[in-house]
Amino acid sequence: KEPRVHQGAAPSRGVEREPWAPHAAAPSRGPDKGSRARGRVKVWIEDRGFGFISPVDGGPDVYVHRHKLADGSYLVPNTAVQFSQRWDPGKHEYACEECWGAQGEPQAPMRPSKELESFAERLSLDRDATIVLARLPQELQLEVIAKYSSEDAEEQGDDQGEHAADMAHLFVAGLPANADEDFVTAIFSEHGVVEKCKVLQNKNSVRMPDRAALVSMADAQQAESAIASLNQAVPEGCESPIAVKYADRSKGKGKGKGKGKV
Repeated sequence: KEPRVHQGAAPSRGVEREPWAPHAAAPSRGPDKGSRARGRVKVWIEDRGFGFISPVDGGPDVYVHRHKLADGSYLVPNTAVQFSQRWDPGKHEYACEECWGAQGEPQAPMRPSKELESFAERLSLDRDATIVLARLPQELQLEVIAKYSSEDAEEQGDDQGEHAADMAHLFVAGLPANADEDFVTAIFSEHGVVEKCKVLQNKNSVRMPDRAALVSMADAQQAESAIASLNQAVPEGCESPIAVKYADRSKGKGKGKGKGKV
């Protein structure tokens, strides 16, 4: 099934990234984080929840995801917007920090429960991963917490605490709506041993049909390999690029560039 693509001048040919937002050369000085710029929506892919903005002052197109929309839930091509941006040295592109001028009802902010905050602190999850977990149904949040807690306890009981400390937790976004643990594990198993995998689904499954996942690789080297190969790539079975990064706040290096189909 082809995703719905709302576009302006961009050709109608699926969700390939290159025609709309070629990788930019690294600037001598990146834009100030949080500074506002003006632009027009070049393309919006509703089924995948992302699009690109063309800055009015010129320069490369800026990638924007639905969760960066401050006042709505989708963008309309050729409409004017304001946005804050930052240079991502790992991906060699500009990324939208926040966007104003969207249509539809904005997503309601989700406040993590005390149990989830404690869980996120224990696993050193970053803000993006914690927000995705907070948007899950309460029963699924508890299932995720219980799964990781019970497996951690088993590892400690088997004198594998040192091994558990070596594991690197990854946060994966942009997975197809039908993705399950077997699907995600198959993708990441090509880059090492997948110790744990949990697929997450947002509460707003109509507006945000794509899924996210938490994946634990056996060690940091395997996690680095997965990030370098899969971040902004399109694995077999996916229709658009996925995002892969460390879920651990203490890490965050080694983000890879897009590599197309893998």
